[in-house]
Amino acid sequence: RGVTLEGAGDGIKVLFTPDFEKLIDPIVWMEAAGQIFYSVGVGFGAIILFGSYNPVKNNCSRDAAIIALVNCGTSVFAGIVVYSVLGFRQAKLGIPVQDLKGGPGLAFI
Repeated sequence: RGVTLEGAGDGIKVLFTPDFEKLIDPIVWMEAAGQIFYSVGVGFGAIILFGSYNPVKNNCSRDAAIIALVNCGTSVFAGIVVYSVLGFRQAKLGIPVQDLKGGPGLAFI
């Protein structure tokens, strides 16, 4: 539903428009690594449980690639959902998506 809102495309465009100046900032890379560890860490117990029931000759490389791709896909999907709503907020309230401060206030848009 979020992608059908007025202005959602503007928010999604902000999500997928890179700011190459930020790539040289090491803080951005540390936060990205922390996000990946957190997102995989949430399901780590399930990964261990899944591994304990695998056959001895299971293709673990394939399973690791599937887990990584599903994790990345889920993150992209969540980003599209959030930024489409932020684009809608920009269209209705005039608050630019680039002025995003983050934090728990995003939950109450």
